[in-house]
Amino acid sequence: MNKLIRVMLSYRVLVLTILVSVAGGLLWALGRASIIQPLFSTYALTGAALLSARIVSELRRGRFGVDVLAVIALVATVFVGEYVASMIIVLMVSGGGALEAFAESRAQSDLSSLLASEPQVAHKLDVTTQEISDVGASEVRDGDSVVVKAGEVVPVDGTLVSASGSFDESSLTG
Repeated sequence: MNKLIRVMLSYRVLVLTILVSVAGGLLWALGRASIIQPLFSTYALTGAALLSARIVSELRRGRFGVDVLAVIALVATVFVGEYVASMIIVLMVSGGGALEAFAESRAQSDLSSLLASEPQVAHKLDVTTQEISDVGASEVRDGDSVVVKAGEVVPVDGTLVSASGSFDESSLTG
């Protein structure tokens, strides 16, 4: 339940748009269709005003996006009386924003996970004594021999000196 509430708060514009649309559907089903046009039109124009404020902020940063077209479409559909079309446009814009936020959050999470899995320790092999000592991965130098144990991530770039090896290649960078 807490996760659902967090998701709804994260995508509140999309959720609100869906709720307003459902309310319009219920009003229509209850025979109160005369209320739908003012409801949808007011919601769409409010969305256009909020979107316009964001557009101005983006233009000041030198960024121009398709949101300008969305605002023009919203205002035009309201003024020609196509209030259902205006809600569809609001749904598309809010849905696109939610998808963008979700993808950004997912990419950030995946990147953080990747950075967290970066090995900090390497098992350095002394080739003369065959002793293994743990050192910081950043302390490994060219020519050092490193042992990678089963299931570990390769800590540094290098050349395989054994006859064979099996690695999860997704973690290899070099």
